[in-house]
Amino acid sequence: MPETTEPIVLITELEDLDAHEDRIFGELLRRGAQLEEYERRRRMVTVAELHALKEGLQSLDSAISALQQGVERAEAASAAAPAPKANGSASPPPASDVAQSQTATAPPPEPPSPPTFDELAARIRAHDEEAGQLRSMLRERFAALEQPWQTPAPPARPCPRAAAAASRRSEPTRKPGCGRFA
Repeated sequence: MPETTEPIVLITELEDLDAHEDRIFGELLRRGAQLEEYERRRRMVTVAELHALKEGLQSLDSAISALQQGVERAEAASAAAPAPKANGSASPPPASDVAQSQTATAPPPEPPSPPTFDELAARIRAHDEEAGQLRSMLRERFAALEQPWQTPAPPARPCPRAAAAASRRSEPTRKPGCGRFA
């Protein structure tokens, strides 16, 4: 009878745990997909939100139009006088100031979005496949190392008292054994 600490038994127990983990993983994926769907729906724009956005854009459009008209009036009024440059002088600003102003207005890069549950599931499946291959290699290695050392166990010798007790009973109620409890 093999002990429960033999490597093959332990690997089998590990595979059972892995199967249980897979069931839990499947449930987590199902719940994660539901949460992603809820998040997607939450981010959807409703008709009322679109209506409010349309009104806001119309207000912005009229403000932009008013600003453009003001710029045109200012340009027409200052057409006769030389306009001062952005640096306060009549000469153009240095190239380094122009480069700094252009880089300062560049939008910052967007942070990477968190991985989706499908992406995480694919990574876990790849990990599980590799873990399965490693367990298989481990099993083969243990089998190769244990084969030369394994010797067949000698056949069990019946205990004389147990054999005598078993012959007296017509139907044994327990397993025959050796020792004082037989």
